[in-house]
Amino acid sequence: MKRERQNVNKTEPVKKSVQSKNNAQFSSGISKFKLFFEKNTLFLLVSAIFFIGFLAFSDFLFFDKLFFFKGIGSDSVNQDLPALIHNSYFLNHDIFSNWTFYQGMGSSLYKPIPVEPLGFLSTTIDYTGNSLFGASYFIYERFWRYFIFNFLLSGIIFYYYLRTIDIKHFTAFIGALLIAFSGYMVMGSSWGFSAHIFRAVVLLFAFEQLFVKNRWYFFPLAVVYASGNLFVLYIYALFLLTYSILRYFSNSENKLKGFLILSGKMIGLGAVGLLLNAVNVWRNFKLMYLSPRVSGNSSLSEKLLNGDSGIDYTGHDATAILRFFSNDILGTGTDFKGWFNYFEAPAFYIGLLSLLLFSQIFTMLKKRAAFLLGGITVFWLSAIFINDFRYLLLAYTGDYYRFGFDFFVPFLLLFASILGLNKIENGAKLNLPVLGGTLVFLLVLLFFPYSGVEEGALNETIRTVVVVFLIANACVIFLMSKAHYFNIAKALLVIVLIAETALFSYKSYETRNPVSRTEFETNMAGYDDGTIDAVDYVEKNDKKKFFRTTKDYSSGAAVHRSLNDALAQGYYGTTSYSSFNQINYVRFLEETEIIPKGDETASRWLSGLRGYPILQSISSVKYHLSKSETPEFSKFGFELVKEVNGIKILKNKYYVPFGFSYDKYISKADFDKLITYKFTLQNLNSLYTDLARLKTKAELDPVFAKLQTLTDSVFDGNESFVAGIKNVTSDTLEAQVLNTALRYAVNNFSARVTMLSGFVYDKTDELQHIDTSNFTRILRTDSARVVQPERFNFDLYKSFTDELRKDTLRITHFEQDYISGEISLPKTKLVFFSIPFDEGWRIKVNGKADKLSRTNIGFSGIVLPAGEHKLELHYSPKYFDLAKYISLAFFVLFWGFIGYKFVMRRKRMKFTGNNL
Repeated sequence: MKRERQNVNKTEPVKKSVQSKNNAQFSSGISKFKLFFEKNTLFLLVSAIFFIGFLAFSDFLFFDKLFFFKGIGSDSVNQDLPALIHNSYFLNHDIFSNWTFYQGMGSSLYKPIPVEPLGFLSTTIDYTGNSLFGASYFIYERFWRYFIFNFLLSGIIFYYYLRTIDIKHFTAFIGALLIAFSGYMVMGSSWGFSAHIFRAVVLLFAFEQLFVKNRWYFFPLAVVYASGNLFVLYIYALFLLTYSILRYFSNSENKLKGFLILSGKMIGLGAVGLLLNAVNVWRNFKLMYLSPRVSGNSSLSEKLLNGDSGIDYTGHDATAILRFFSNDILGTGTDFKGWFNYFEAPAFYIGLLSLLLFSQIFTMLKKRAAFLLGGITVFWLSAIFINDFRYLLLAYTGDYYRFGFDFFVPFLLLFASILGLNKIENGAKLNLPVLGGTLVFLLVLLFFPYSGVEEGALNETIRTVVVVFLIANACVIFLMSKAHYFNIAKALLVIVLIAETALFSYKSYETRNPVSRTEFETNMAGYDDGTIDAVDYVEKNDKKKFFRTTKDYSSGAAVHRSLNDALAQGYYGTTSYSSFNQINYVRFLEETEIIPKGDETASRWLSGLRGYPILQSISSVKYHLSKSETPEFSKFGFELVKEVNGIKILKNKYYVPFGFSYDKYISKADFDKLITYKFTLQNLNSLYTDLARLKTKAELDPVFAKLQTLTDSVFDGNESFVAGIKNVTSDTLEAQVLNTALRYAVNNFSARVTMLSGFVYDKTDELQHIDTSNFTRILRTDSARVVQPERFNFDLYKSFTDELRKDTLRITHFEQDYISGEISLPKTKLVFFSIPFDEGWRIKVNGKADKLSRTNIGFSGIVLPAGEHKLELHYSPKYFDLAKYISLAFFVLFWGFIGYKFVMRRKRMKFTGNNL
């Protein structure tokens, strides 16, 4: 026994020696890995972003699926895809054009002009790709563009932002991954909104470079990126103000004077960025401001100021809370069952780690810094749950989360959690009770029975996954509190984070309905449905330089109908879907009661002149395309010319060429009185059928019982009709019901016919410069010109259009933004151009500059005396040249100064090196 004991004792030092050696090797391995990680963090970050991207988006990265969606997110098919094909056309044919006739009946064309390196790089790539592959390049590269320019670059710049504020390599790596695959970045990219995160990240980086390192040159560039949309610049500036207060005053030694100096620098450098980008700022501002939704009557501002947003907020708060955990916890895409819709609802997910660590920082910061961080977080969080406060911060422009809030709120969570993780990495003690309490609190929020959330709305699988990842993250954070397991915990954290972000990113697209590569190559996502061949046939057989074409069907594979077919199929139409349609075109459609006045939705979805053959005649609509066996328009003077690939091509017998002339007019006051409202049993039945798709029988029957009392009553205008409806219904109908009723009851036929004889003159219109003394006035009692439907016939139709065709413009040259031609007039007449009025259109008459008037409510015209006239129409956005020269001047000054500083720095370095 003694001997055995001695043998055991002899082996103990050997075991300890082996253990010590193993520990030393392990520590050495950890140290080497730590050193490798710190030296190669950027490479590892890029690798991790691509790896997560491969796991989540491999179908899009390898082009099996294209980044266009047929369900929710159909804007990508209905708006973005046609716009990309349209852009490709202009790159090939008319690169400097500022106007397009492919959108609606004509619209200003906004094409950003690069003033900084990233813009030049992107533009160069686009030109090269388009030259090599045509429009297909823009379709296939769409996801790669978002992934490189938004996911990847946002992650890299955010990493350097965190390093600027002295965040350690590992923690900065974690923060960069979380921002790169945040909920808004992932989900918002399918609507093209992921660029907002890139802009915000650049702004934060530029601020910290200025504040911490006094490097001023990044800030103007950040403003360039943010100022393409002035509203975005405003809301980001508001956020930056709160963030700069937090950063500056967290240090108790900093004084107000220093903050004012810092603010002055930001204002000055911001002004440099604005002036550098003046050419793009002005173009985009003009496009947005001169639209129905801003300066028109479709703005939401008045309603929001009066507290009447018209928005149902049932389930709003529950949605906002639950979407901190996942984009998809309430469903994905069209299956989303939260407040509003999948895109418009708050998208606050930015990693479950952020939710768990957010509270830790308040146990580690000094009171002043903790108070500021908490106060600013409460400031932005309160805007989520107090609607009026959110409206105020958004300057009463609307109720949008996608502009700002979907970044600001998640960022504050991430910022606080990154500060906490960094302090833990620096040796600060983890507060385990706070971690445990936070976990319990999050689980309560996750399982709380919220009112306003319909039964079965929660995706139970996603909720279970969230619970698993919450617990996994909590366990890893707990391990980080143990010194011996700290480095192992860091490796585990990376693994958990990659798994979480990859899975949640994948889930955001798993059940979406994208366009497949096969589908695009087969029929161009529905746009190559025979229409392009029909359009080609018309263009080859009709040598007129300008005419318009309409269709009685929509192309495109999306669930919602497309109104931008002309952009993809290459014809001049009248329809348009755009957030900012041409204001005077919308004005015309409203004043002729084709769309409801002040209806924001109607101002975006313009069916144009579909269904209005008389207005098509004076708008130079020459052809009509139909898939119907018996096209409706064959009853209205359109004759079959040819059938191409199932598309019937009909030609308008009553077409009037572009640039015809009037010698008569009707006053706007008389014109308005020609538009009446009347309910008949037939249009009441049509109205009921239409609304039955949206309302139940129990909801509709009581309303229609009251509306039937108005049958055959005639109202002499929009306002009196609305008043009559409200009088019998005793309440305010929903806007949707009221607008549909207006559409079915309106009788604007006589007004439309009158425009075949004379232009509409509004003496109160300050954009009209017309002396009517040489024109014959059409009175409402003029039965030869003011014709009721029952008296109208094709002989009258022919006589009216024949008269308009007598004196028309002979077009000698046509480009999108330049038209020239000749016209011979036997007497003073108004030459009418079916171009929506825009002050950017200038005219020269016989070589001398003259001025166009807004006529026929929303179009362009000029009064000319008898004789031969050479006309030149040219479009350049108002003040565009001034903005262009300002940008050019500041481009030379800014980059010249940067170059000068660089050269001087190199000289100093060379001089210092020689002296050493």
